[in-house]
Amino acid sequence: MTNPITCCSSDAISVLNAWRNDASSRTVLVGKSVVTELGLALLATTALVETVAWAAFTALSILVLPCDTEPFKFFASLVASSAFTTLWALTSVLFFNIFARRLDTSESDARGSALRMLCCGEEERAAPAPVNPRQINPGQDARPAVSTPNPAADVIVEVVKSFSLETRTLFEEWESAVLHLMLAKVAYTYAFGTKKKEAIPAFFTAQTKEGIQQLRAMSPSSNALETIEAQFQCWDLTLATATNPSEADTLKIPDKATQDLFTKIRNTGAYELQSAFSKTDTGEAIRRLTTP
Repeated sequence: MTNPITCCSSDAISVLNAWRNDASSRTVLVGKSVVTELGLALLATTALVETVAWAAFTALSILVLPCDTEPFKFFASLVASSAFTTLWALTSVLFFNIFARRLDTSESDARGSALRMLCCGEEERAAPAPVNPRQINPGQDARPAVSTPNPAADVIVEVVKSFSLETRTLFEEWESAVLHLMLAKVAYTYAFGTKKKEAIPAFFTAQTKEGIQQLRAMSPSSNALETIEAQFQCWDLTLATATNPSEADTLKIPDKATQDLFTKIRNTGAYELQSAFSKTDTGEAIRRLTTP
């Protein structure tokens, strides 16, 4: 798969945010955040200038559309990147750089974070308002409100509670690398873990269901499963201690058959990356984990 086309300002923000996240202490983080604030303000301006420039080139490329569509696609991609980068830089300056412990270190991660926030916002607006018992009529029976069951969120909470405290904190901050770990661990749980004998839930996508069925049809040895469980623990520890979690990954398993099985488990979980399971259900799970 080819890398997405990103503008110069986007690449610069990625480098700046990665430098800002690499802080050995709270004091260092505060100092770097001040420098990052100035850098993001400057890059928001350069991204806006880029948007205007690339828009002009996009308009000119329309003239050659009958002969070649590639110039138009290229410049249009740069317009989309620079326009998003302008908003990315502004929101970071006004909020995220001040209050967040970590910043997204790539445009693709930032787009994913924005999408998840929008999905969670829509879900919150659609949710019914809680009933205040004081507003109930005197003769009306005041019963506590019953929350809507969400088995998908239940599974996510169960899996994430097994993570280290540091990795759980990253998950609660929507760190995309931890999302991959969570989805892989969920797939493993239904294929070989505590839920291997349960029916595959309907909230999974068709591809995930098929992947879990294929995994269940395999007969890995107990040693292979122990190795994979150890690999999950190693992945957790790597994320918890990594300077940049988005670049953290697991070590390769020496045994090829076990490595292939682990890769299939990861790929099965990854089918849910664009589904409601990794967006609205994950948002609900985070609310449960962060609500006292």
